[in-house]
Amino acid sequence: MRRIVLFGVIVVLFSCRHSYVYEHGESDVFNVSVGENFSVTLPENGSTGSSNCWLNESECIHTKLLDRRYESSDREKAGYDGTGGTVTLTIAGVAIGVDTIKIRNCLTGILQRPCSFFQDSSYVISEDARKILIGEPHKEWDYTFIVNVKE
Repeated sequence: MRRIVLFGVIVVLFSCRHSYVYEHGESDVFNVSVGENFSVTLPENGSTGSSNCWLNESECIHTKLLDRRYESSDREKAGYDGTGGTVTLTIAGVAIGVDTIKIRNCLTGILQRPCSFFQDSSYVISEDARKILIGEPHKEWDYTFIVNVKE
C-alpha cells in the first residue's frame, strides 16, 4: 500500500511541473537532448491587445517552436471579459548547443502587428505627427529561458 501511495505522490509531483505558469520576470534553465520537447506556460490576455512574442526566435538555432496553444482561464470560460488565460509554447531541441530564449509581452493586437515586428527593440512609430516609442531598448525581457541542447 505504501508503494502505491508513494508512486501516486511522485506522479503528481512530476505532472505539476508541466502545468506550472511562469510569472512575469521569471527565468528557467532547460537541459534537453536533440529531438526532446519541453513546454513553458505563460499568462496571456489578448483582450489587452498584447501577446507573448519570442523576440529572438530567428537567432535561436538550437531550438524550434513546435506549437503555441492558448487556453482560456476558468473565468474567461464562464463568460467574464478581460480575464485572459495562458499560452503554452512547446519547443524542441534540434541541434547541440545553447540558446537563450527571450520572450516579451508585445502590443500585437493594438498595433495590428505580428510578433516579428517587435524583434527590433528600438523602433519608433509616427502617428499623427507624434512619435511613440514602442520598444524599450534597456528593458529586461519579460521571460528568459536558457536551453542547453545535448546529444
